Amino acid sequence: MSVLSWLLDLLYPPKCVLCRKLLTGKGPVCPHCMDKLPEFDGAAPSVRFTSGGAVSFFYEGQLRESFLRFKFGGSAFYAQTYGAWMAHTIRDRLAGKFDVLTWAPVSRARKRKRGYDQSALLCREIGTQLRLEPIQTLRKIKDPPAQSTLADAAQRRANVSGALRGKARSDHRRYCNDRRNAGRVQPHAAAGGRVGRGLRGICRAEKTRLKDTTL
Repeated sequence: MSVLSWLLDLLYPPKCVLCRKLLTGKGPVCPHCMDKLPEFDGAAPSVRFTSGGAVSFFYEGQLRESFLRFKFGGSAFYAQTYGAWMAHTIRDRLAGKFDVLTWAPVSRARKRKRGYDQSALLCREIGTQLRLEPIQTLRKIKDPPAQSTLADAAQRRANVSGALRGKARSDHRRYCNDRRNAGRVQPHAAAGGRVGRGLRGICRAEKTRLKDTTL
């Protein structure tokens, strides 16, 4: 451990990413929370416009609260933990089933407000873990209201209609997003979603053709 790392740990003792209690051992998650991670071990539900997918966890309990802190609470460093978990899922279940690592970006206005693009951070960490270089294939051309403010699925779909624009050749793509609630983001930017108890995954392989079109 470097002197700088030692000083940072002394001034800001590392806490569990999930329960936020002080860590006494190595790793970003305490043993108690690791034992209670809501892992998803079933078959990934099918999603339109995708050729395959993988599921990591249910979106519930402390994991849900932790992810909300990552997305809205300024805890950008959580990307290292979540990105590593996503990379493990990809390596274990989707090896050889995609060609490109990319992400569904947030708008410029949202990025300025939050200070970062959580999907890009996740994608970058996944790329580090899998030794792949992320490639940006989409850009956000609209800044619609937050999906979390809309309760109706039809409203959520309409809210993001035409929000993303892409230009790429036809191939398999790995889209990285923080999550994908049913009907809350464009199918071409899917990266997880809800099933049963909650989040069914945070990564999804897609096969789609993008031709200078607005998604």
